[in-house]
Amino acid sequence: MQTRTYQSAIPHAACHFLSIWLNGLMQHRNSLGYVIGSHGRAMIVWGHDAREGRKIFIDEADRGGGQGLLCECGSPLVAKKGDIKEAHFAHASGHGVSCEAATNAAALNFIAAILLERRSLRIPPVLGRVGHAEIFSIAEQSFEEHPVHVINAQKGQSLRIVTRIKRKTMDQFADADRLKGISTIHIDLFEYRNEEDAEIADALMRGARREWLYYAKPLNRSLLNPRQARAPNIIDREEIARITKALGFD
Repeated sequence: MQTRTYQSAIPHAACHFLSIWLNGLMQHRNSLGYVIGSHGRAMIVWGHDAREGRKIFIDEADRGGGQGLLCECGSPLVAKKGDIKEAHFAHASGHGVSCEAATNAAALNFIAAILLERRSLRIPPVLGRVGHAEIFSIAEQSFEEHPVHVINAQKGQSLRIVTRIKRKTMDQFADADRLKGISTIHIDLFEYRNEEDAEIADALMRGARREWLYYAKPLNRSLLNPRQARAPNIIDREEIARITKALGFD
């Protein structure tokens, strides 16, 4: 597992996300690189400006390669902004219009920006009750066929978030021993990947299907009386609040 710490480039992704959301701007491709309202593979939509030390989205870039922007993989980029195809970057060599390093980094940074901007993430039900995890920071992020983020939540808790964007299955995470120790949830964004940024953000934080891949704190049965242990679906509100608090979530 190759781990990446939270980079200073992410706030620039956050600014771009907010500018689209607040100003209602339309774009041909979203921040993940997918065509809005259509299908097709993700293209390169971010380039590094080494001179200014920031990332440039394709909508901001000048046509051609005069800005000297670089791909995540280090290749020089050329901005393709014609009248027919949706704008995107391509490697200056003429190859690599869909660079895996670039599209993976775009997904990681965009998701991190949303998590840090919105701060409150809906988690899967615990004992039938849906709760929220308050996000304070991102401890690490990596791409393992799917974006993976570990967040620092309230009360010193850590939560691992595995986000599905590509068609690939979640089989690699289903029985992974390495998930043990950190509560892990899966959020399925596959059906939202061709939406606008704000729609993807809403889906990530509350609307998309989510489930526990691993729960690090098994339920303490002493918290339940015998009647409730036999029929957990009828636990009263006060008992639900007490159990959820004990598990570290509000």
